[in-house]
Amino acid sequence: MSAIQVSGTESVRLGAPIRLLCNVTGSRVESRDVSWYRGSSVVRNNERAGVLVLRRSNDENRSTAVALRISASGPRDAGKYTCRTADRRLSASIFVHVTPDGTSSPILYWRLLVASMKSWMVHHWNIAKRFAKGEELICLSLSLCVFVYILRNMLSYRNE
Repeated sequence: MSAIQVSGTESVRLGAPIRLLCNVTGSRVESRDVSWYRGSSVVRNNERAGVLVLRRSNDENRSTAVALRISASGPRDAGKYTCRTADRRLSASIFVHVTPDGTSSPILYWRLLVASMKSWMVHHWNIAKRFAKGEELICLSLSLCVFVYILRNMLSYRNE
């Protein structure tokens, strides 16, 4: 009977390493036929600095181990990781949370993210109000121009 099992870091502090291990036992599966996925995308060896996928097969006890190491975790490293065989018969998943303090709950992380977004929105709302009053402002980026344009139209519609 074949089996697959994953283990490793489920909650990590921002910037700390993530280490995940996938073990396939009970069948002769080549290590190259076992892959890690983040969401629906395969995680490739050296896809960016600090990402390493290590593979090892042991024919004697019919097992394969595939390790995933991320040297310094960032917000984009949070999520569902799945280890799966190429034929899709075996798969197992683990959820990784990346938070500022390494707690298992990412609530604090999201509070910090929302607070910074709120600050950004208030700042750009004030710029949009000045723009709506007819002041000429320079758009520093395309996204800022689009944001200001939308807010200007919203303000114009509300003032009519």
